Amino acid sequence: MDGGTLRSSKEGLCATCYAKASVYCSKCKGRWYCSQSCQAKDWNLGHKGDCGLGDILQVKSPVPKPPARLLAESVERPVHSDASWRKLLESSDFSARGGWPRGLRNVANCCYMNATLQSLYHSVPLLHGALKQHSCDHERQHTESVGCPATAQASAYQEPPLCFRCNLAALSENHLASAKAIKTQNLRFLYNRSEVPSPPYEVLRWLPRLNEEFTFGAQEDAHEFFNGLLRLLEDEELKDHARQLQESSGEALEVQADLTALPSRIFGGILVSQCTCTRKECARSSFSFEPFRDLSLEITEATDNLEDMLKLFTAPERLDKQNSWKCEACSEVVRARKQITIYSPPNFLVLHLKRFRFMERGKVTKIVPFPAILNLRPFLSSGASGEGRPVEYELRAVIVHVDKAGYSHFGHYIAFVKCATHRKNTFQWFRIDDSIIQEVEEQQVLQQQAYLLFYTRIGASQEALRRPDAAAGAAGAAAPSRGRCKGREGVICSFYACAEGLCTRCYQEEYGRPPPAEAQEAGSASNGYTVTATPKAAPSAPASAPAPGQGKAAKSGAKPKKVGANDPCPCGSGKKYKKCHGGA
Repeated sequence: MDGGTLRSSKEGLCATCYAKASVYCSKCKGRWYCSQSCQAKDWNLGHKGDCGLGDILQVKSPVPKPPARLLAESVERPVHSDASWRKLLESSDFSARGGWPRGLRNVANCCYMNATLQSLYHSVPLLHGALKQHSCDHERQHTESVGCPATAQASAYQEPPLCFRCNLAALSENHLASAKAIKTQNLRFLYNRSEVPSPPYEVLRWLPRLNEEFTFGAQEDAHEFFNGLLRLLEDEELKDHARQLQESSGEALEVQADLTALPSRIFGGILVSQCTCTRKECARSSFSFEPFRDLSLEITEATDNLEDMLKLFTAPERLDKQNSWKCEACSEVVRARKQITIYSPPNFLVLHLKRFRFMERGKVTKIVPFPAILNLRPFLSSGASGEGRPVEYELRAVIVHVDKAGYSHFGHYIAFVKCATHRKNTFQWFRIDDSIIQEVEEQQVLQQQAYLLFYTRIGASQEALRRPDAAAGAAGAAAPSRGRCKGREGVICSFYACAEGLCTRCYQEEYGRPPPAEAQEAGSASNGYTVTATPKAAPSAPASAPAPGQGKAAKSGAKPKKVGANDPCPCGSGKKYKKCHGGA
């Protein structure tokens, strides 16, 4: 979780951007930087919680297994048993949906609903596959959609004839499933060929049950709608399950039965919070666990991309002064180090970027780049159910709030979804603005002012089918894939390598943990080079100062050859060292 920067002083690299370092933190003298801006960013993204705790961080406390109340396999009478759940997984297709998407008409400011339903349909096929298999005893009658807003408003507050799961499945099957489309001349817009897009009446009539604060015709929040939808799905499943238990055996519903309902099975993960006593005589840790279905991430001046936001979410913090912590091991009120990490990653990851503030023009309009493939491994805790294996997610849908002059209390929601084409292993992104569909390039999607991100875990079906006991054993046995160590602009930087031919940054991305010290020493010996980071004039900052000699790479038993400014760069680029990796 340290970003591989614990060893940056031995490699002479910046702890933030991994360029050649020239200044270091004057407090702990253990982290190097190339500039004040990199130092400020590293401080805000977690170093302020770890600064000066080098001895404490060396004490490793293994993360225990979560309590049984948070594990789905501990539920004796599950809503979806392991057998039925595994059968559903085996019969489900986790790949992107094929064909053209279909639009939904905007009635009474329901763009937030349209964008969320489109994102869920195209990014979480497992959800709609499970809803299609659902059956209940409700009378199956379908209310005809009408175009009159007054009639629509009246029907929205009537008790629905079907259960919510039936209505949601009907909406997906009748209005969102792929259909033939045509392109208009000169514009890359797509429209349904045979019908005018319909409003989502099947879901609109459930509006009061989705959230008691939702009002028909008002502009609502897409993230709140997403949570309300999952909550209503869960409530219906638990009520049906409780009734079945009562009728069959007279038993009551278990407290943790929600862990086996669809929302938790699909989106559920577990966070672990570790509090560590900073007294050197103790250094004990305590752990607490909490389930989650989506992660809300802060946007700050220090967060330049999605990875920075996840670093900030999992960054350590200090508990002191009025917020001191009582250590159970030494029974003292002490300063503590607290850190939240991901213990169990979900099959489908939903990330909420917190853009709204309680102000008239309180929207954060900063564009935060996000990747098409997200590696979640650096943000997992030790002992997590995924440690030691790739934990990668593929971007499937993005919801964007289109604002007007930064106002947070009104605007418009659109969605970007990823669909498969008729060609094998090829995909196309679409911009869905209610009933208007437009083809877009992936690069355009990745530059959006995202509000909600929907990721699908790569290999989610195989991972979900893995038994808990087998998964724990495979976590340590599976070896991560090997990769070449890349420097700036794709140049090989193996002469900085500290373990298995990888520099600290690449090693961290590959394994999710800092490299071992002994491997670094071996790597330095095999390279035969040590790169001298010549200190520059120190910036006028109280927390930074140049320290000659400390920016050199780790020395080995053999005397390494120093690289001069005009010597060929050891990376093999053919350039002089000062023009390649030796440049600031």
